[in-house]
Amino acid sequence: MPNSRPGAAFPAVEPLRPAVPSWKRLGSATNLLRAVAVGTVVLTVALYALLAMQTHSRNRQEVQSRLLYTLDLVHEHAVKVMETQALVTSQVQEMLRGYDDDDVRADETNFKSRLTKLSEALPQIQGVWVLEARGRPLVTTSSTPVPSDLDLSDRNYFRVHRDNPNHGPYVSSALLGRAADVTFFQISTRRGDALFEGVTAVSMYPDYFQEFYRRASLEQPFSAALFREDGSLLARFPAPWKRLHELTPFANFAAQVAKAPIAGSYISSGAPDGVERLIKYRRLPGYPIYAVTATTTGYIRDAWLAEAGWSILQTLPPILALLLITLFALRRVRGEAAALESARAANRAKTNFLATLSHEIRTPMNAILGMNRLIQNNPALPSETRQQSAAVQVAGENLLALLNNLLDMSKFEAGFQRLEAIPFDAGRIADECAAMFRAAAEAKGITLRAHSPRDACWLLGDPLRIRQILANLVGNAVKFTTTGGIDIRTTIEGAAAGDPAGTPTALCIEVSDSGPGIPADRLAGIFEPFQQADLSTTRRFGGTGLGLAIARQFARMMGGDIRVASRVGQGSRFQVRLALAVADAPPVEAAAAAPATNEHPLAILVAEDVEINQAVIRGLLESQGVRVAIVGDGAAAVEAVAGGRFDAVLMDVWMPNLDGVEATRRIRTLDGPARDVPIFGLTADPTTHQRDECLAAGMNGVLLKPIDLDLLFRSLEPFRRGGTPRSR
Repeated sequence: MPNSRPGAAFPAVEPLRPAVPSWKRLGSATNLLRAVAVGTVVLTVALYALLAMQTHSRNRQEVQSRLLYTLDLVHEHAVKVMETQALVTSQVQEMLRGYDDDDVRADETNFKSRLTKLSEALPQIQGVWVLEARGRPLVTTSSTPVPSDLDLSDRNYFRVHRDNPNHGPYVSSALLGRAADVTFFQISTRRGDALFEGVTAVSMYPDYFQEFYRRASLEQPFSAALFREDGSLLARFPAPWKRLHELTPFANFAAQVAKAPIAGSYISSGAPDGVERLIKYRRLPGYPIYAVTATTTGYIRDAWLAEAGWSILQTLPPILALLLITLFALRRVRGEAAALESARAANRAKTNFLATLSHEIRTPMNAILGMNRLIQNNPALPSETRQQSAAVQVAGENLLALLNNLLDMSKFEAGFQRLEAIPFDAGRIADECAAMFRAAAEAKGITLRAHSPRDACWLLGDPLRIRQILANLVGNAVKFTTTGGIDIRTTIEGAAAGDPAGTPTALCIEVSDSGPGIPADRLAGIFEPFQQADLSTTRRFGGTGLGLAIARQFARMMGGDIRVASRVGQGSRFQVRLALAVADAPPVEAAAAAPATNEHPLAILVAEDVEINQAVIRGLLESQGVRVAIVGDGAAAVEAVAGGRFDAVLMDVWMPNLDGVEATRRIRTLDGPARDVPIFGLTADPTTHQRDECLAAGMNGVLLKPIDLDLLFRSLEPFRRGGTPRSR
C-alpha cells in the first residue's frame, strides 16, 4: 500500500494560486468618469443592501441569543426552586407521619413552630398550610390569625387531591389569600394514600420570582415569566398588567404548548396590551409549569432600522467621498463577518449544543432503536424487511453517534469532560478496532490490517476514549479509501511493559491508508470543529466535521496529540501519541457468565413510566432469558424491592409521583438484603450533573438511553460474582 510504512513521508503539495483578474483599460477620460459614476451608484446600492441584510441578521441573532440565555436562566432557577419546594413538602409529610389530626391540634404550637423553621429561611415560600380532610386548616405557618371557620374545600387543588388519589403535585393558578390580602400560588400534595386525610400546600411568592428576574438585569422590552400549562400566569417581570389572580388564562399559550408540550417558540399578540411578541418557552420537569421569555417584535424591527439607517446615512457624502467611505465600509463589513464567524466557531458548543442534546431527543431514540432491535430478533422476519430494519438501525445509530459527538464537544467547551484512569491492554486496542471495521472494509474490497505488540502491555488510561479516537481515524480511512488498504500500527515507547512503578510511557498508534489524500491547504484546518477536507464531503459521506476535533481534544487531555501527513493521490497517515503510565496486569479471571441462563435466570425489576419504553426494555431483556418485572413509578419500585427478590433494578431517573433518584434513596434505607440490590439509573440526560446526582443517591451506575444490552450485562457481572464494585 502506498506510503503505509511507519515513518513514510507525505510531502506537502504546494497549492495552485488562483489567477488575479485584471481590469480592462478604459479608452477615454469620459468612459473612465462614466465608469466611476456607475460604479459608485452600483456600490452604493449594493452597500445599502449588504448593510441592511448584515445588520438585520446580526440583530435578529443577538435577540435570539439573549432570549435563549434568559430562558436558560429562568428555567434553571425555577427547577431549583421546585426542588426546594418538593423537599419541604416531603419533610412536612414526614413530620406528620404517625400523628392523627387530634394529636396535631393538641400540640399545634409545636407543629407550627416546626413548620415555620422549615420555611422561614426560604424567601420564595409564603407559607405552608396543612389541611384536614374537611378542607379546614389543621396547622399553618401564617402569622395572621386564621379564622376557625375558614373553609378551603372549594379550592381547585383541594378538590383535585380529594377526588384523584393518584394525582401528583398540583400547581394552582394565582390566588388571593382569604386570611390576608396576599397574592400567591400553591403547590400541593395529597395526604394519605387510600384514605384521604387532607392536603399539604406550599404557597409560593410570585414577587420572589419577579425580584430574581429584576436582579438578572432584565430590561424592557424583554420579559420573563412562569406560566401554567393552561395559560395561567404565575409570575412575571416586568409586573403584569393586573394583579395575577385577576388575569384570565392566556388561551394562545395553552394552545401552543398543546402542540409542542416540551419547548418551543411562537409570535403572539394575545397579551392584554395587544403588543406582538416573540415568545420562547420550556417546560419544568415533573411540573405543569413553563419558563417563558419574550420580547416585542417591534424592538427587533426598531433596533434593525436604527442601526441600518445610521449605516445608510454614512453613505450620503459627495460622490468622491462616498466612494472612499463605501470601500472602507465594505472592508469593515468583511472584517466583522470574519470576526463573527470566528466567535461562533469558538462558542458554538457553549451556546447551542447542550440545548440540542436534550432529554427529549434520546427518549424517542430509545424507543426507535429498541423496537427495531426487537424486530430484528424475529427469526421469521422476511429477508427484505430484515434489510430495511438493518438500514433503520444503522441510521439510528449514526444519529446517536452524532448526538454523542455534539455532547462531547459541548463538554469540552464547558470544561466538564473527564477521563478515567483504569488498567487496559494497549496491544489489543488496534485489534479490537480492526475487528470493528473489517466487515465494512471487506465490503469495499480493501484490506484492513492491525500490527500490535505480541506481548500484553498494561497501561493506565481511558480505553473507551482511546478506542473512540482510533475508531474515528479508522472509520474515516474506511469511508474515503476505495482501493488498496489501511494499516493500524501500535508501538510502545518508554518504560517496559508490566513496570508497576507507573513510569511514564508513550502509546503510539498510527493509521495509514491509500485513500485520496488531503490537499496541503486543507491540512491545517481538519482538526477544527465543523471542518472537512472537501466541502463536498458532507454531501457525499455525511458527517459534521466534529470527529477529528474531538479526537484531538481527547489526545491532548491525555498529554499527547494527533498529527497528520498526507499527499493527494497517495493517501494519508495519522499518528496518535499519548503520554500514559504503566500499570500492573490485573489477575486473570474466569470467563464472564452469560447474561442469563434457563437454570438460573436473572430477575430484574424495571421502573419506567413510559409504556413504549417498558415494552422495549421488556422485549430486549426477555430475549436474553431475563425474568422482568415492570413498575410505573418510583414509589412502586420501592414497594416491589421491599417485597421481592431481584438481582438488579433498572431505575428510570425521571418518573411521576416519585422520581428514580428519590426512590433509590428510599431503597437504600430498607431493612435486610433489599437495601443492597444493585440499582442502575436509566436516563436520556447525558450531563455530568445528572450522573453525579444519581451516584450520590446510591445508584451503582448510570446507563444512557438508548440502552446498550452488552454494557448492561457487563455492569451486572461483578454483582453476579458476589463482588461489591464501586459506583461507576
